[in-house]
Amino acid sequence: MSEEEILGKLMGEYTAPRKTYFIDRLQIPIEMKGLTEKEISKLRVQCTYDNKLDSNEFDAALIYASTVNFNWNNEKLLNAHQASSGKELIRKILLAGEITSLTRIVLELSGFTTSIDEVEVIKN
Repeated sequence: MSEEEILGKLMGEYTAPRKTYFIDRLQIPIEMKGLTEKEISKLRVQCTYDNKLDSNEFDAALIYASTVNFNWNNEKLLNAHQASSGKELIRKILLAGEITSLTRIVLELSGFTTSIDEVEVIKN
């Protein structure tokens, strides 16, 4: 691929990958999108206290930030579960394994399990 072709691709518009995960127990689909490094870094800072990352809160924040088909901060949902935020609601409604599965999906969509193929250049 030429430099011009590479630059053309890098100057194009990007859309984050998306995936829908169905939670059998709740009978609901959750559509999630990949997050940028900047978005994930911001969440990491928000979930760090005394220089220690609160991994449970970080997982909930990843799910919250990547959900696209509904709002975890919906007042009806928050009131029904006596939660003060979408992140707290996630931790109240979802089981531990569901949170782990959704967190893995977010990270996968964000490129953490994507392999980068090595291109072998053979010179004559």
